[in-house]
Amino acid sequence: MKQEIKKLTLITLFAFFALCKFNYAQHTTLLNFAGGLDGRTATGNLVSDGTYLYGMTLFGGTSNLGTVFKIKPDGSGYVKLLDFTDNPNGKNPYGSLVYDGTYLYGMTRYGGLNNNGMIFKIMPNGSGYSKIYDFSYAIGMLPDGSLYFDGSYLYGMTKNGGASVKGNIFKILPNGSGFVSLQTFTGATNGSVGNGSLISDGTFLYGMTQYGGLNNSGTYTDGVIFKMMPNGTGFTKTLDFSKTITGNFPLGSLYYDGSYMYGMTSEGGVNNKGTLFKIMPNGNGYLRLLDFDGTINGRFPTGDVVSDGTYLYGMTQYGGANDDGTAFKIKKDGTGYSKLIDFNYSTTGSDPQGSLLLNAGSLFGMTKTGAANGFGTIFKLGTNAVGIQELNYKQIGNFYPNPSNGILIIELNELTETELTVYNMMGDLVFQKTIQETSTIDLSEFMDGVYTLHLKNDNGVTIKKIILNK
Repeated sequence: MKQEIKKLTLITLFAFFALCKFNYAQHTTLLNFAGGLDGRTATGNLVSDGTYLYGMTLFGGTSNLGTVFKIKPDGSGYVKLLDFTDNPNGKNPYGSLVYDGTYLYGMTRYGGLNNNGMIFKIMPNGSGYSKIYDFSYAIGMLPDGSLYFDGSYLYGMTKNGGASVKGNIFKILPNGSGFVSLQTFTGATNGSVGNGSLISDGTFLYGMTQYGGLNNSGTYTDGVIFKMMPNGTGFTKTLDFSKTITGNFPLGSLYYDGSYMYGMTSEGGVNNKGTLFKIMPNGNGYLRLLDFDGTINGRFPTGDVVSDGTYLYGMTQYGGANDDGTAFKIKKDGTGYSKLIDFNYSTTGSDPQGSLLLNAGSLFGMTKTGAANGFGTIFKLGTNAVGIQELNYKQIGNFYPNPSNGILIIELNELTETELTVYNMMGDLVFQKTIQETSTIDLSEFMDGVYTLHLKNDNGVTIKKIILNK
């Protein structure tokens, strides 16, 4: 018997679902930063030593100038390893840590002897802290990104200072000796304001600058991709970013898979909301894989992409359904895009500024703000979203999965009563209901598997397949 329903929330889907112990674990909060002694406002990436995840916060701690911490991948074992205190040990770390098997190395943007930032090292148990270098205006200052370690030297970039006041590329030995400025950024010729981290293909170092290069989109030039030898020779600019064509103002780092390099720009592209691209190490073969558009797939990506060999995974700081950022995956050829989550300030945290860490089949990251205390989170994501694939089509409605909370929204295009039926992978009917207008179904009790959803009224049937994965 049909009944007229204007808006319906389907929470319990008969006794069938009570027997299905599906834990919709697409998103798990490992830690809500409290904003006090444990830190707050995380902007970098997590790194792993195989047992713990390590990271830094921009503020919080005993002096409210940032912290270094570790936590286990299951959310247990949180330990604060260091409180930044300005001088002598720096303040406000913007980048991420790097691990050489013995020490963790990192940088602060400010603080230290000259208040221009510094480099430090610390052991994973919190002992052995040592400041190994103080930046100064004359040789480069305000580092923003992570160090790269090649087994001998640590390499990095600064945003400001140096001979041309546009930042530089440097190397230094882990003991703090042997500092060398390898390249001074000058603007049009080789870029300016080094952002993100350097990477290596075993021969060359590669990186990006936020500004500089030949193309100007207004107040600032659009940035470049470059390569150089580890001794500072052989510097080559491999791409001048151009706002509409390639995107501009890259803020993250490159990822290299042995054939192509992949990266993101924070602005530009078709929608002027950022791009995801690939390019060969010699500068050939540039291809824009994705134009970020705001509401649907996010905007303003500031981090890097990571890969499992098939998919690239990344985040945007803003955009998505709540304008709080997104996490996504996409194949290396630009196909197979899927949004993993729409971040939400109140529940999951918002404004992720760093990158994801792929560890033991899960993705780990941090948000800068939001969630229970408003100061950001550490989280875990599954690599699969709720996916919908169309099998047969005569449009009478739309399906929108939300993997962050396990809700499927059904939006009807007609205001007539419509019959919804759901079948499991064995072809058994598990749910049937008459709906109208917009309805939501709670999928959290569904077990993993494949389901087909049928919407039927006098004008036709829409059949779609929904795939549920943790």
